[in-house]
Amino acid sequence: MPLRSPIESHIRRVIMFSQQEKFRLMLANRKILLICSYADEVKDAMEKDLKNNVEFDIVGTIIIEEFEDIPRVKEELIRFDFDLCLLAAGINAVILAPYIAKTYSKVAFDLGLGMESLITRHIEFVGYLERYIALDLLMKM
Repeated sequence: MPLRSPIESHIRRVIMFSQQEKFRLMLANRKILLICSYADEVKDAMEKDLKNNVEFDIVGTIIIEEFEDIPRVKEELIRFDFDLCLLAAGINAVILAPYIAKTYSKVAFDLGLGMESLITRHIEFVGYLERYIALDLLMKM
């Protein structure tokens, strides 16, 4: 029996490849805040790999490792002036994204494992994506 996972959670893993132009437009001229356990690495990679083609400013990074970090993350958010927040924090992103949207009236986009793709420049996926969903179909969405 195939895994029943929302397809949108898988689209987030490939959006920077499948919808490259739209993804770049989303970043264009934005002040971006990154939230994940490896946010500093993502910042370095984005500034190295994407800034040649898209103008944006990464205004900060916030590290989150576990659920208990959420109160600290919420406190740190106050320090940043941002337009777009990119998150990869597992289930914690489900809590933080709507909090950011409601509290700050900002877009908070949970990239999930797709955040790693900003570092590696290739699709990060586990075998079931290919087995049950078919990566080639996912890339067409």
